[in-house]
Amino acid sequence: MNMGLCSPAVLAHHAVGARDAVRAARYAKAAAREAIRAGSHTEAAAFSQTALDHLEGAPPGERAELLHQLGYEQYMTSRLKDAIADVSASFPLWEQAGDAAGLSAAHEAVAIFEYYNARRRDAEAHADQAASIVREPGPELTYGLARATRGYLAYMRSDFELAMSCYGDAGRIAERERHGELALRTRFVQAAAALAGGDEEARPRLTEHIEAARAHEWDELASTGYSNLANLDVEQRRFRAAEHLLEESLRFTMERDIPICRHWQTGVRSRLHFSNGHWSAALEDAELVLESEGMPLATLWPLLVTALVPLRRGDENASTAPFEAAWELADRIDEPLRRLAVLSALAERMWMTELPDVRVARTSSSRCARPAQLGSEGLHIGRQSLRVVKQQHLCLGLLPPNEPLLWNVRPR
Repeated sequence: MNMGLCSPAVLAHHAVGARDAVRAARYAKAAAREAIRAGSHTEAAAFSQTALDHLEGAPPGERAELLHQLGYEQYMTSRLKDAIADVSASFPLWEQAGDAAGLSAAHEAVAIFEYYNARRRDAEAHADQAASIVREPGPELTYGLARATRGYLAYMRSDFELAMSCYGDAGRIAERERHGELALRTRFVQAAAALAGGDEEARPRLTEHIEAARAHEWDELASTGYSNLANLDVEQRRFRAAEHLLEESLRFTMERDIPICRHWQTGVRSRLHFSNGHWSAALEDAELVLESEGMPLATLWPLLVTALVPLRRGDENASTAPFEAAWELADRIDEPLRRLAVLSALAERMWMTELPDVRVARTSSSRCARPAQLGSEGLHIGRQSLRVVKQQHLCLGLLPPNEPLLWNVRPR
C-alpha cells in the first residue's frame, strides 16, 4: 500500500493485522506524527507504543528516540510514571549509540516529568546531569535546552537569581542557534519572573508569548504558559482575569488533547473558587483532580480545599488526612509559596480547633515566600497568623519564652 493513498493509521492497522513488524513500526511512527499535528496526543501515544512494540532489529539510537517520543506523549496524556520509566529506559541506549545530545535531552525530559511528579530533588539532579553531559564539548543548543529546564525549576522555587542566570545562557544560545521555541520559552519565564516580583506590565507580555506559542503549534509551551499565568493570577488575586484565562486555557487543553495541563489548571480553578467563597464548586474541582491520574504537583491546593472547607463549615468529624498529605507534598516540592499555603492552612486549623501544631511555630521564614512575592496583604496575613500561633504555643508551654519569632518580615 502507498501512504499517499491511505492514512498511516489505517496502514499501521493492516500491517499489525498482517503481522508485518517492519511496516507496522514504520506506519505507526508516521501515524503518531500525524496525530500530534492534529492535536491528538492520546492517539500519538498509542501509535508510538505500537511502533515500539513492532520495532525489530533497530539500532540503539532509533529505539532510544522512539522511547523518548513515547514518553513525551505519555507525559502529555497524564501518564507520568510510564513517561519516566520509558524515557529512563532510553539512557543506556543513548550511551550505546554514543549520542550525547540524545542522552542529555532524555535527562532533561525526565527532569520535567519528575518535577511534575513532585520529586524536586530528582528533577534538579536530572537537569544538572543533562547540562553536564553536553557542557563541554557538546551541542550548544542541547546545553541551552538543559539550562532552560534548570532555570524553570529554579523559577518555580522562587530562586530568581539562578533562574535568570540559566535563562541568560539559554537566551544567548537560542539567538545564536536561531531556535525560536527556546527563545520564546526564555522570554516567557523572564516575563513570569517579573510578574511574580510585582511588575504588572509583564502580564500583557505573557499573554503575547502564549499566543505566539499557539500560532507555532508549540502545544506544551502554550499550555504551560497558560498554567503558569493562571496560577500567578490567582496567587496575586486577579480573580476576574484568572477566571477568563482559565476558561480559555481549559478549552485549549481539550482542543489540543493535553490532559496533564488540564489536570493542573483544574486544580488552579479549585483554588480560585475557594478564594471567591464558592466552596461547593471548589470541592467539585478538588475531587476531580484528586481522583484523576495526572501530576501530583497539581494536588496541593485541592488537598487544602478538601481540608479547609469542612473545617470552615464546622464539621467536627472532618478528616485531618488532607492536611497531612498537603504537608508531606509541600516538603517534597520544597517551594516557598506552596509551603506557606500549607502553613497558613495549619494555622487556621489551630485557631478553629485550639489544637497546637509545633510545625507552624518552628518553620523558618527562610523556607517561606519572599516579601516581593506576597504583596502587602499576603505579608500581613502571614505575619499576623504566625505571631498569633506563636503566642498560643507560649501559653500552652510548647515553646520556651525566649523562642525567636521566625516570621518577622516587613512590607516594603
